[in-house]
Amino acid sequence: MLTAHAENLECALVWETDGAAHTDRTCVSGVDRTALPGGLGEALAGVALLTHTTQISHEELATRVLPALELLRYREYAQLWDLSSLKGLAAIDAEIGRQALMIGYVNAYLATAVLALALIPLALCLRQPRRRDA
Repeated sequence: MLTAHAENLECALVWETDGAAHTDRTCVSGVDRTALPGGLGEALAGVALLTHTTQISHEELATRVLPALELLRYREYAQLWDLSSLKGLAAIDAEIGRQALMIGYVNAYLATAVLALALIPLALCLRQPRRRDA
């Protein structure tokens, strides 16, 4: 069985053979690129980035929800996000989760765009191979 654990863009691949667990920590950008085929390593690195930034954003947004928040003074929001009931707390946590996930997606796409832009000069330096006449 092969499992991948990603925390803070570091990873450890753990596999079991004969009941003994083995760990491989040759990771780059949160994913072991030597053991994964094709673009799977890059995809997992993107997922790790998405997960990491979503968790950080959720933590940051959750610290800003206080009973004195001006938005909670409006009747419409006060009914939906009642901080004194479990249902209200669950509703505000769900909204914070949605907002944090959106921030995570924006960060992942931004990282992809920056990487693509950084690779443009490298692509311009590549030459086409010479044709051999048969």
